[in-house]
Amino acid sequence: MESKFFRFLKLVGVGFKARTECQGRELFLKLGYSHEVQFTAPPAVRVFCFKPNIVCCTGLDKDRVHHFAGAVRSCKPPELYKGKGVLYIDEVVKLKQGKKQKNFCGGAELQVLLLFSCAKAIHSFLQHSTLECLFNRSTKRSTRFSSARL
Repeated sequence: MESKFFRFLKLVGVGFKARTECQGRELFLKLGYSHEVQFTAPPAVRVFCFKPNIVCCTGLDKDRVHHFAGAVRSCKPPELYKGKGVLYIDEVVKLKQGKKQKNFCGGAELQVLLLFSCAKAIHSFLQHSTLECLFNRSTKRSTRFSSARL
């Protein structure tokens, strides 16, 4: 059979594999499900696996080849967050951004808040140490005078 039309599929993902049997008539895919997914090719289409993750659909009729490749792709279309799934070899998947962590304050507001809290802590430390220093001085004087009198 001379093939005029080709459609290549790529399996992207951990453990995603493909294999063919019956001279390219049956395609078995491992796509992370609990079972293998089986496809039977139409009469005018043949399926070949060059590697465990690359599948080639070939045939004389362009519509049948593309329809079969689309059916295989629809079994596990590429997801938009990790890019895993069955893709056409020339397909580019634009990945979405994942979750952002919540910040209660923005960047500049957070810096000002940290600076303010540091200044407040330093102020309270200085105030506390000054009071403690004054208290120690006053108690030392009183003990000196009391011991001298006795």
